[in-house]
Amino acid sequence: MNREEKYIARLMFENKVLKANGQVFENLFTEMMTYSRPEFVQIKPYGNIGDRGNDGYERSFGRYFQIYAPENPTYKNTIAKAVDKLTEDFEEKLLPHWGKFCELKEFHFVFNDKRTGSNFNIEEALTNLAEKHNIQAKAFLYRDLEDEFFKLTDEQIEAVVGFLPPPSSIGINIDYSILGDVIEHILSTPASNAQAGKYVVPDPDEKIRFNRLTKQPAAYLSYASFQVGIIDDYLSKSSEFTKQDLREVLSGFYQNGLSVYANTDKNTKSDLIFFYILEQVIPEINTKIRPYHEAGLIIMANYFAACDIFENPTI
Repeated sequence: MNREEKYIARLMFENKVLKANGQVFENLFTEMMTYSRPEFVQIKPYGNIGDRGNDGYERSFGRYFQIYAPENPTYKNTIAKAVDKLTEDFEEKLLPHWGKFCELKEFHFVFNDKRTGSNFNIEEALTNLAEKHNIQAKAFLYRDLEDEFFKLTDEQIEAVVGFLPPPSSIGINIDYSILGDVIEHILSTPASNAQAGKYVVPDPDEKIRFNRLTKQPAAYLSYASFQVGIIDDYLSKSSEFTKQDLREVLSGFYQNGLSVYANTDKNTKSDLIFFYILEQVIPEINTKIRPYHEAGLIIMANYFAACDIFENPTI
């Protein structure tokens, strides 16, 4: 499966998860885990005793999964119910019954967050369980499920999401890439929520000087750096596949730029590469639309700070 096909599969999978609630989500999760983890065993409720707080487990690892898939994971009442469920089911069902014959080492609360992420209450409850019982206890979120999805074979992926349409059959103006998803995330985030991110490069100004970027690119990066927290927010809810793909895409743009301007004067090369990358980041039909232009700069500022584009002064 090539990159374009994986992008389409990712969109189809995301759409399936976002629509799934209750038993539908549990069936999807079970199907995924059965494919990706050979030792995973689904536990179905039986009579009045139910499943004793265990929706599935990997016995040899002492790893248990409990599923909660509400329609709206961000409602205050939903979060309160989630905390009650994970605490009571663990203490009153899972530990006293399953713990009798299979040591409990890891507890994963599978929460269909629908790409909203976890929250303080759930994380606090899981931390309390971990400390009280000396186990690992953590939330299993959309990002984790997407990582499981991309462990599957091509045949298994199609079994989960259905037949994948060939990329050539999709309209040329439809952006189904992860980069396009990030741009839409930036555009939908209120400016008041934008924050500066964390720099990996120790001194961004030194990196700008080292790469011979002139005033205009430097000003763009400086302005956009105060909003790269939007990217941090996106990545915090994303799978490792998504994170790695974005790094590779941005690094690829930079490497291509180096090739395109290989014979250019060193005093202008970096500026030309900078604007070349910006043109690659922004969808072609939106290159002159200011919000997209700013979104592209925010993405570049993030990966400039993370040392995925342009050279680090320590090199």
